[in-house]
Amino acid sequence: MRRSLLMFAVALRACFMVIADSFDDYIAFCKEEFKFEFCGVDDSIAASRVPISQKFVEVQFSSQYNMKTVRKTQYNHLVQFELAATKKENYEPALSNLVADVELAFKNCNAGPGHKSNFFHLIKMVEFSIARINEANSGILVDPHDIDKILPRKLFEYCSGNDFAIKRYAMMRDLLIIGSYIYIFKKSTGYIPLSIGDMNIAEEHSVRTKNVEYIKHGNEWQLIAAPRRINVKLIEFDKYVPLIMGRPERFWKFDSCIMLSSSFSKKRKDLYKGEIVNKGTLWACRMDGGQVVPCVIKHSKIGVAGLAITIAGEAQPMNWELLGTIYKIRDMKTKY
Repeated sequence: MRRSLLMFAVALRACFMVIADSFDDYIAFCKEEFKFEFCGVDDSIAASRVPISQKFVEVQFSSQYNMKTVRKTQYNHLVQFELAATKKENYEPALSNLVADVELAFKNCNAGPGHKSNFFHLIKMVEFSIARINEANSGILVDPHDIDKILPRKLFEYCSGNDFAIKRYAMMRDLLIIGSYIYIFKKSTGYIPLSIGDMNIAEEHSVRTKNVEYIKHGNEWQLIAAPRRINVKLIEFDKYVPLIMGRPERFWKFDSCIMLSSSFSKKRKDLYKGEIVNKGTLWACRMDGGQVVPCVIKHSKIGVAGLAITIAGEAQPMNWELLGTIYKIRDMKTKY
């Protein structure tokens, strides 16, 4: 009897060890994947953060919809693609792998909750990777033709579900194509174009986003995509939260816009490293754990429907929803 209990205890312990090791492996993968999302293949930065929180990863691990096997394959192909940007002979095979991954994810995106979320996750990762490669300017440029090959328009026109997310990823795709034209123009002339009209964008690469604004300051540039026309004079150059989705975009005044600039990927890497991005502005933000959060800046003034609020103190995390609140002075109602 005692021997049987001992054997059972050993087996039970071994079972828990297998589960723990599997979870540890998943945590390690999530850290690597999350670091890649913000920093790419930069080995000088340690994979120290988990996305959102430890609890989030635990829940994700136990879910039948976590798609971890598929995600690992996609992650490996994304890494190969980014590494291939410095080795021309490896670029085409890496590009083909990524095209196949996106096509398969799109084909299966309506097969269930896990497939849908994986499709959006992959599109996000691909867009961040293209932005990093082109901003790095280290050899190979992901040109408009290749962007169109990886992210064909059908992905955004024939995918049902979260329309808000689909529209934002579609706008970022359009900005990446225009951004690629900017890099091509600079490579051939030595300077960036004065306007979008100077870029000679091919008809097949014409963007569907109705309102795209291009701003240049010296050799730095910024693109703004919006579902409706905006006054660019109200936008502070290169001051924005470098995300496509998530809470932070909601409390920015121009929450419907998507931004891409010549420092987009640098901002994201700085966030991961724990630095404050847009320091000294209302859009100062940093990464707290695995989330990007806003900071209150010393002696900043926030204008809210004619009211000025002065906030004193050093930079501190704050709730993004504060800046997403619309105050109606006449009846003192608030809307979120």
